[in-house]
Amino acid sequence: MTSEAVKMMVIQTIEKEHLGFTLFHPDLSQDKGDCVFMIIPQNPKLLELDEVDLFLSIKETGEHKWTRLGNALLISQGEEDILKYGDDGFIEHIPTESRLGQWVAHTPQQ
Repeated sequence: MTSEAVKMMVIQTIEKEHLGFTLFHPDLSQDKGDCVFMIIPQNPKLLELDEVDLFLSIKETGEHKWTRLGNALLISQGEEDILKYGDDGFIEHIPTESRLGQWVAHTPQQ
């Protein structure tokens, strides 16, 4: 996982269809911070997927905490770890141990 000035990750389905973004503060060069989700699929049919419904429910709970775990990130709310952005490029829903999608780091253009 890259950490150079990354403040946003693109969220995609397993099939690489656009679902939205995770916005991080401060940038991922730090060891921890806060994040929020923007779930805005380009294909409206994706709103019918269980994975998207789960992302939407996570988004609705508001701001989350993130912590670096080696080359991965853990997303939590309160004391509960909810998502893991793995160094393999996949997003895992920790409570159900299921893959929800993929992440792609977005580095600001200079």
